[in-house]
Amino acid sequence: MRHLLKLCLFKVIYSYLAIFRMNIKEEQRICIKVCVKNEISVTKTLEMLSNAFVDNTISQTRVLKWHRRFKAGRNSTEDDARIGRPKTSVSADNVEIIKEMVISNSRITAEELVVEISITHGSCHAILCKHLKMRHVAAKVVPKLLTFERKSIRQSISEDMLSGVNSYDTFLKRIITGDETWVYGYDMETKKQSSQ
Repeated sequence: MRHLLKLCLFKVIYSYLAIFRMNIKEEQRICIKVCVKNEISVTKTLEMLSNAFVDNTISQTRVLKWHRRFKAGRNSTEDDARIGRPKTSVSADNVEIIKEMVISNSRITAEELVVEISITHGSCHAILCKHLKMRHVAAKVVPKLLTFERKSIRQSISEDMLSGVNSYDTFLKRIITGDETWVYGYDMETKKQSSQ
């Protein structure tokens, strides 16, 4: 009778946890904690977890470890904090640092950025391509469309033009337009020249 009562209690706790949508590991740890408080053996706890969680049951070794931890007086069901380096180097600070470095020196290489900031090649590539929308040309990093500086210059020119249109009625009549002929007044650099 007592065993049946404990099994019912276990099922009630399991259904209560399902309402809050916790992750499966944490749900099972809470169930193990309840079993320890009710002085249920490790083998019986594992059997109850297998019945409740079927294919998603944590391993026997994990059940034993958590059972020992709770028996020793542990209360938290969360994982311990792990030491070491963070999962990713892609942070707002690093994005801003790389942005400033690229603005100040448009010929900087990805390798130089990696060494300077002490991040991985993958993180540097993610910042340049995904966050700053840049690509590689002749092993140098260049913007796909406009640099940040050029964007701000274009924005200020556009704002000046708008204020001119709003303040002077004859402003648009004074603008000289032409056809869409493109004329280059300089010789383009070769790939080798631009990478030097």
